[in-house]
Amino acid sequence: MLQNMNPLLKKALIVALLSSAGYVFIPAKTFWKIGLHVPYPLEWFSVTAPDGSQLSSQECAGRPILLITWGAYCPWMSQNLEPVKKLTTRLRYADVCVVPVSTDESMKKAWAFAQGNNMERPYFWGYEGLSDMFWWGENVLRVYVFDRRGYLRFHSEKASQDYDAIVDAVADALHEGEKSFSPSPTSPDRARYLEENSRPDPEKTRIAAESKRLFEAGDFDALDAMATNFRKTRARTTDDQWKENFLIDALSFSFYEPGHSDAEYVARIRLLDNWAAARPTSVTARMALAHQWFHYAWFTRGNGRARGVSEANMRLFEDRLEKSRGHLEEVAAMPETTPIVYYTLLGVSTAQSWDQSKIDALMQRALAFEPDYLPYYFNRAIGLLPRWNGSDAQLASFLTASADARKDGRGDELYARTVAWLLDFYEVKERPFSTIFSWPRTQAGFRQLIAAHPDSTFWRSLLAHAAVMAEDRPVAAEMFAALGERFDADAWEDRLTYENSRRWASRPATPGGWPDVVSGLLKRLHGR
Repeated sequence: MLQNMNPLLKKALIVALLSSAGYVFIPAKTFWKIGLHVPYPLEWFSVTAPDGSQLSSQECAGRPILLITWGAYCPWMSQNLEPVKKLTTRLRYADVCVVPVSTDESMKKAWAFAQGNNMERPYFWGYEGLSDMFWWGENVLRVYVFDRRGYLRFHSEKASQDYDAIVDAVADALHEGEKSFSPSPTSPDRARYLEENSRPDPEKTRIAAESKRLFEAGDFDALDAMATNFRKTRARTTDDQWKENFLIDALSFSFYEPGHSDAEYVARIRLLDNWAAARPTSVTARMALAHQWFHYAWFTRGNGRARGVSEANMRLFEDRLEKSRGHLEEVAAMPETTPIVYYTLLGVSTAQSWDQSKIDALMQRALAFEPDYLPYYFNRAIGLLPRWNGSDAQLASFLTASADARKDGRGDELYARTVAWLLDFYEVKERPFSTIFSWPRTQAGFRQLIAAHPDSTFWRSLLAHAAVMAEDRPVAAEMFAALGERFDADAWEDRLTYENSRRWASRPATPGGWPDVVSGLLKRLHGR
């Protein structure tokens, strides 16, 4: 009815609604449908590609998004696909997330339709992953253009008729902000780009490669000598990480790195077992075996919540953890043991839900052996996360007490290192520096590390990451300016996180103006 209303009367009605504060109680899409383009923030979505991979709105953050809904269930869809194909082809290498997504209830039918109609990738399925903001309009084929800030810029239900307007809207959104540093997540070149620009630290790579070479060649004497030298000299990398860590890691499969089969784990354990049996005094052999049993246990269990693990897999998990623990206790009893044994035991203690007093005793035992092996604190902190029956208060207290207990001037450094570990590998609450961590102490610790390692990109990158999480734009911008174009693959979860963080730091702070206040109200009122 509103679409056919006299324009003057329609505007009068809109003014009346706004003046009576009715705006905040009416869905924003209603205003878009009648031609009033109020600020409309993007709502979260996660869609599925034909290969099973997922693309979420978070991965597209900081880029314009062209989202096109289509459906095989529409009898006229085949005839209406031309603008979709043209847009996908035209923008495939642009810095834009191009997301043509099927709203079909059946994924199988969606893929059959796409293949039968020669749709060019990328295309996705999103019946279960799209926000309800996209389920409006009379036509199945709908087009949405969001700007870099995530606000709806353009909407059309007549893609063929509005093709030029869609392209113009995308161009406006694309050139409004700064360009990113890599192809869009939906670009065909993205995988190759990320591979070429995410190479790890050469020193760590060299240690791992040499360790693997010696192991595969069966040169266990040389491998033992290499590990013993690392232990006795307490050798560190230029980023102050223990070199022995990388050697042990290289000898076993990690559940963090998918792709290994159960048979491969079994075969590797057999090799390590033979090595340990042939050289009963080898700390390295027994430590690598314990380490592999630990990761084999987690490979069986998976990293999800316990309630999602079958009883059979949970029994295997517990059995394999106990095997790891047995080997670890043997390593700990050896005359020339390694601090890695206590680090791994702390991981076992969390997985086996030891009594807290027993874990604290283990922590003291570890520190008495090697007080400078700071990774101990990482695994102890993990055991205090809510998912392991800990709490934010316990975690915050542990971090503060541990840092205060250091008498060597490295308390803030320890605090920063532990926070970086938690931010990078394990879940924390949104805005953790407002709820758990001290931002001044974290920043002070990273600045100590930067001063001690002025040529390192690692610590500056970690401070940049933490500054983004703390929403301290000046500190983040300072770090990115010092880093220039240097990307440290060991400090960032992935290249995309780095790029989005750098882009955020380069922007001026967003004022809490009318659009932001309204979008916040809309999200709260509509339960987003």
